[in-house]
Order: sequence, then C-alpha cells, then structure tokens
Amino acid sequence: MLLLTRYKREYVCSLFISLLVSTSLHVAVLALIIVIVGLAPVFVPPPKQQAALRISGSAVYLPQNSKHLRPQVHPVRVHRNPAQAVGNESAPRSSGTATEKLRQEARRATAEITMSIKFRQIYGFNRDHEYKLAVQTVGEIPSISADQVPPRFEQYVIVEVTIDTEGHVAEARIVAGVVEPAIEQTLLSAIREFIYIPAQRDGVPIPSQRDIVIHIPT
Repeated sequence: MLLLTRYKREYVCSLFISLLVSTSLHVAVLALIIVIVGLAPVFVPPPKQQAALRISGSAVYLPQNSKHLRPQVHPVRVHRNPAQAVGNESAPRSSGTATEKLRQEARRATAEITMSIKFRQIYGFNRDHEYKLAVQTVGEIPSISADQVPPRFEQYVIVEVTIDTEGHVAEARIVAGVVEPAIEQTLLSAIREFIYIPAQRDGVPIPSQRDIVIHIPT
C-alpha cells in the first residue's frame, strides 16, 4: 500500500515537472518572437502617389494605379490673354480698355450672384440684395456639322460671354477648346449677336458673365 502511494506521488511530481517545463518553453519561445518582431523594422507603405492631369488650366488629381479612371482628353487651349482669342476682333488691346474694365466688373457681379443664389437655396431667403441672372432672348448657336470637322473629331468648346447692362454681348471669347479658326469665327460671330435680359441687383441692371458649352459637331 505504501509502495502504491509512493508511485502515485512520483507520477504526479513527474507530470507537474513536465507541465512546468512545457510552459516555460512556450513562454521562452513567445518572448523570443516578441523580441524579434520588436527589433524588425516596421514598413509603412507610402501614400499613393497622385498624378496631376491638367484640364482647362485646373489640376485634377487621379491615383496612378487607377488607369481606368483617366479620361481621354483632347488638347485644350486656354486663352490667357483676351487678345489671343482667334476671331475675336473686339478683344481689348490692353488691360486698361473699357472692355477689360467691364469684364472685371461683370466677373465680380457674377460671383456675387452665384453666392447669393447658393445662400438662398440653402437658407430660403436672400442674404442682402436680390439678384436675377441674365436670360437669353435672342440668338442660336450655329450648327457645325460633322462634314466641317476632321473624321471622328469631337470637342467641347467653352465660350465666355460678357453681357452689359443693356443685355448686349460686350465680349465673347473662347476660353477652352480647340477648333479650326473658321469654326471659331462662326461661333463667336453668332454669339455676339445674342440679346439678353440683363442680370439685375435689386431691380437695377448690372453686367454679368456666363459660359456657353458647345459640343462640336453640334
């Protein structure tokens, strides 16, 4: 009986020692892994580089790996100087001309109109003055057929129109798009004949601007 009891004690002791050794080994291995991972350099992937695609003078950023998002854009010509606009005989020779001053005034007024309209859309009332946009009453965009352009040619042309207080087109110039000089002359000549109800501030006519987007061929 004593012999059996001694065997049980020896068995329990050996089992306890085995568990203790196994646990110690596991702890040692885990500590070694932690040390190795802690010493290893951590790689942080750099932010995705972006490529700038310039369209009409403004930058549009697209991820380099998103090739399917890149639009097929035709070359776009931006007239930095109004005198460079082809077929625009009324383009001012210098920044001090009456046309240039009218354009600047119309640009400021148009910005005020835009801000006022946005404010009214959000809050439901006018912030200060009551503005009205210019409304075209006379004139049509001339038709440019596919026969007048190269095969499979397609282009969007943006014409900036400056409207005076009488509703006449004081200036029309192409600010984006590439077309033949003859087609450009046709477009600008027709747009200069447009008649508008001028924009208004509290019922008083003010100069304004608007952009006309034309698809070629029309």
